[in-house]
Amino acid sequence: MSSKNRRSYFLLACAIPALAWWSPALAQESAATEEDELRSAEIVVTAQQREQSIQDIPISVIAFDADTVQQAGVRDLKDVQILAPGLLVTSTTTETSTTARIRGVGTVGDNPGLESSVGISIDGVFRARNGVGFGDLGEIERIEVLRGPQGTLFGKNTSAGLISVVTAQPSFEFGANAELTISNFDGYGVSGSVTGPIFEDKLAFRLFGVRRERDGFQDVIVGPDRPTTTRTELEDGDQRFFSIRASTLYTPTDNFDLTLNFDYTRRNEDCCGAAALAPINPGVAGNAQTFATGIPSFPGTVQAPNATAAILNSLVSGSPNPADINNRATGAAVFVDVAPGIAVNPVRILEQVPTFDRIIFSNRSTDNDIEDYGFNGNINWDFGFATLTSITAYREFSSLRGQDTDFTAADLWFRPNDGNNGELFDNFSQELRLQGSTDSLDWLVGFFFSQENLERRDNLTLGADYAPYF
Repeated sequence: MSSKNRRSYFLLACAIPALAWWSPALAQESAATEEDELRSAEIVVTAQQREQSIQDIPISVIAFDADTVQQAGVRDLKDVQILAPGLLVTSTTTETSTTARIRGVGTVGDNPGLESSVGISIDGVFRARNGVGFGDLGEIERIEVLRGPQGTLFGKNTSAGLISVVTAQPSFEFGANAELTISNFDGYGVSGSVTGPIFEDKLAFRLFGVRRERDGFQDVIVGPDRPTTTRTELEDGDQRFFSIRASTLYTPTDNFDLTLNFDYTRRNEDCCGAAALAPINPGVAGNAQTFATGIPSFPGTVQAPNATAAILNSLVSGSPNPADINNRATGAAVFVDVAPGIAVNPVRILEQVPTFDRIIFSNRSTDNDIEDYGFNGNINWDFGFATLTSITAYREFSSLRGQDTDFTAADLWFRPNDGNNGELFDNFSQELRLQGSTDSLDWLVGFFFSQENLERRDNLTLGADYAPYF
């Protein structure tokens, strides 16, 4: 018995040194395998308008391939913030008033005449404004974020950087996919694509379509029941849009290819209301949810009554609006339950509510009607000593909207969505590049032309409460 035990211990003792000797060998083999995989997974970018390894270019650039983009759930350029450090994308009064910043630098303002210092390029086509390029991108092959001035190779006024998107091209192998997404606020998205050959290895196509909807994340109090209260939407910040993208690829010879792209997007959404801010008085006791004493904010504090709200509420009187009572009634005749534990008097036109409960007051529509479409043709012709690239594009964009400009349920001033408020763009661009390389020199010459027409419509209408208030 004891002999067997001694044999077992001896074998165990021999096994431990063997494992210790084998582990470094496994580690070396694993490290070599990972190094080979990293070398084989070389990232190719076009940051200098030619395909190069990301390790070989003297530019600060970060790139994301199709798998990374899909796993991160990136649908539009706002989502790229999830992946790209130093990139910030925000919207202000409308979805089209979108600003991109790289390393904190960007062009901020609602004036459509301002061209962003962060450029947007999709399939080689430079977009005139940030807001024009923030639709659903469809199937993505690669996204590159270039930091620093890029005006030499990517168009004008890109002093802060560039976001370059390359969408998936048609394939000569048949493929199809579909996707269904569900999110909070009763949101959903349905998308699908199909690609394949039309004529052997000469002509191929790709078709993509998507529809996304989501309820608004802000609750709206429309105020007293008055003729000037024309708003019917009780939520703001919703999402309703669809988009289609079609591409064809023609390759008659090995040294020539032509790609034609067309895309169309239509959005009809309510945006962008704003919650009223109030000063917070530290240490003020009180729990009453009334206009006179304020609303409890953080433990031991209370939001002070807003003096402007008192003036506005003194202008009007009336019964609660049926839209508020019918949709958010708590059983009481004059209070609207807008959030757990938060009640608002619906005969007022501005009430103090906790800022981060996303409750806004608005009596006028914030409807946004956005249409964006365009087409482009890309030619690549290899002559042997050099390659000629031609990109011809035409795009139209319109954003017509309504706005409750006073951001309350008072009827001070507003912009009706009657076709007289918004912007209309049309843009034609042509780019030609001839590039080649030798053993000692990489060279590129090019020409870029762009013609843009911008029409700004702005009609600020004075409401019934304007004269009494001022």
